[in-house]
Amino acid sequence: MAHILLVEDDHQVSDLLREILEGAGHVIDCARTFGEAEARLANPYDLLVCDVILPGGSGYQIAKKGEATGVRALLMTGYPDDMLSTSKPPGISLLHKPFHGDELLLAVENCLKLSRPGT
Repeated sequence: MAHILLVEDDHQVSDLLREILEGAGHVIDCARTFGEAEARLANPYDLLVCDVILPGGSGYQIAKKGEATGVRALLMTGYPDDMLSTSKPPGISLLHKPFHGDELLLAVENCLKLSRPGT
């Protein structure tokens, strides 16, 4: 069981992802905007699951802020690889939309196995 910050501005997508993650035993906090996510990162998390495009900023920016406090990151995107290759920071995992619940859970499990940033 992990404590996960889920950042997704689409309410329906957020609710579905939360249901999947909670069903797997994880504790989920949700944020809908860049500002909300930034404020929540003051709390300790095991993993950040975040959309790349957010109101007020980007998932990459939030991932870098989380990384500074030892939070691993899994970013979700509907954009093709070639559009992201120049902007994706090293060490950030990407999950391409659309995906199935089992793909999300596998990606989360793999991210949680990684060392925390800065260790």
